[in-house]
Amino acid sequence: MVTLRVDRAGLRGDMNEFSSKLRWPNESSQQIVLLVLALLLFGSLIFQLVQFTTNSRIERETARVQMTTASIQARAAEDVQWREALRMLAENPTFQTSYSGAALLTTFVRQGHYRDEARTLAFYILGKIGDADTFEHLFDSAIEATPEAERVHVIIKIGQQLKNSYSGAESEEKALGGPPPGDQLPVLPSEGGKDLPNPYWLVSQINQEVLFLCNYVAPGFRKARSPGDLSGAVFWDCDLSGVNFSNTTIDNIDFGGVNLNNANFSGVNSFTDSWWGGSAWWRAKNMSPELLAYLTEKFPYSKKTNYGFYNSGISENEYHSDLTRLKQLER
Repeated sequence: MVTLRVDRAGLRGDMNEFSSKLRWPNESSQQIVLLVLALLLFGSLIFQLVQFTTNSRIERETARVQMTTASIQARAAEDVQWREALRMLAENPTFQTSYSGAALLTTFVRQGHYRDEARTLAFYILGKIGDADTFEHLFDSAIEATPEAERVHVIIKIGQQLKNSYSGAESEEKALGGPPPGDQLPVLPSEGGKDLPNPYWLVSQINQEVLFLCNYVAPGFRKARSPGDLSGAVFWDCDLSGVNFSNTTIDNIDFGGVNLNNANFSGVNSFTDSWWGGSAWWRAKNMSPELLAYLTEKFPYSKKTNYGFYNSGISENEYHSDLTRLKQLER
């Protein structure tokens, strides 16, 4: 920054001293000299002003160029990181999706030029990640950047993908043969030296991921008047007690081992191909006659059924007692 300073008092003194030492032939000559000196002073001021303006403009232009350069460099670095994330994910786009790529993807879902693309990709690969910790970290970042009105729909889609992945892992378990290797290791050694995915690990991890999704939506469901359309949703081994499902569409929903105590299913008339295995649905607060008839036929109490952690202490007497209670509520 150039600072323009003029010592007016000193300059005036110099002019007076110079003027006093001169012997002027007449007053007119003195005025001419003083005019010339004034013009010289004015020219000096103009020169300094022009120089100051020019330097200021150069400084502003330099700062703008520096900012533009920094922005271009940052965008170039972001492009490189984005390509690297895509490469890592593309190398293994199945259950064993690159965990490094998934972790790198979290840096893009909240901000930057690739935010929308990253969020779409994140929701796609979440249904293919066979590691609960990586899943939860990526999900938290992606769902935070998602409008609240879209979140349940997105979670339903992820749950459907996880269910498909679970079915594939179960098939691999059956094909593996030999004694079960357990679910503590993500990979199994092979004769060829290449590690193979451990389907028992995948089944365990996917179970945790589905449970995580259910635990995420449950508090919101309890606050809502009704969750709305839950067609195709997957809820396993979680607590949905007290939720108001009245007038909700639940076609193809999967309630596996879910706690439905005091849940409200009144007015539920759309439930085609819904699955209720392992859930003590008769503990619900109330239920539409159509849904009650469907469940009584398709999912009656059975001593052979494992009703899971939330449904302990179930007996046949309890089932018949609650069934009578629900039928009386129909009237």
